[in-house]
Amino acid sequence: GAIPAAGFIPKGFLDHNEEDFWENTQDHSEIVADDGAYDLAVTYFETAANELFPEATDPVQALRDKLETMTYLYNTSEAHQQVGELMQEMWADNLGFTIQLGNEEWATFQDTRTDGAFDIARGGWLTDFMDPSGMIGIFTAGNAYNDPDYYNADFEAKLEEARDATTAAAHFEALYEAHEIFMDDMPIIPIYHYSDVLLVKARIVGWSRSVLGTIDFSTAKFAEE
Repeated sequence: GAIPAAGFIPKGFLDHNEEDFWENTQDHSEIVADDGAYDLAVTYFETAANELFPEATDPVQALRDKLETMTYLYNTSEAHQQVGELMQEMWADNLGFTIQLGNEEWATFQDTRTDGAFDIARGGWLTDFMDPSGMIGIFTAGNAYNDPDYYNADFEAKLEEARDATTAAAHFEALYEAHEIFMDDMPIIPIYHYSDVLLVKARIVGWSRSVLGTIDFSTAKFAEE
């Protein structure tokens, strides 16, 4: 099944030391492994409430009241509806507010996202090359896929530094820093990473599958009985 996500970069992207980029950003992924998401969410929620509603008698309730007016929008699909209902239930149970749910057919949904006419909207992304910049790079100013209209000058500078780097070490050092800025700002809410289910006979060996989903049979063979 799908893999729970605590960050935007999935497992399998290797850096210049052949180390997994995801494994080296454990400050974000540990909340899944250690089941610490609840305490962290409550802390963030209370902090945000006090920052957004400093004059309110009850900042937490003021934030809840605001969120009650918001809608989570998704493209029409039973699976996407189930995810929306689960988010709705979890936020109600753990944080005390209930968002609204809405759906649109695909073409209309795409226009709505592009126009920025949403509170919270479903999103998904697949990169076509094996570098973390292919994932977080879409959240730069002017990018057609930057639907949240996210902008952080330091984030942009680190991505530019990664692009201009003359060594792999410098490239990934800048990407790690860009990723940290992005996750601290959290313009998106990672939910899960895609996964594939493959049925393979045990006697077929020597094949491989990349993180991008490409299956390589060039060295595949039948194992001897």
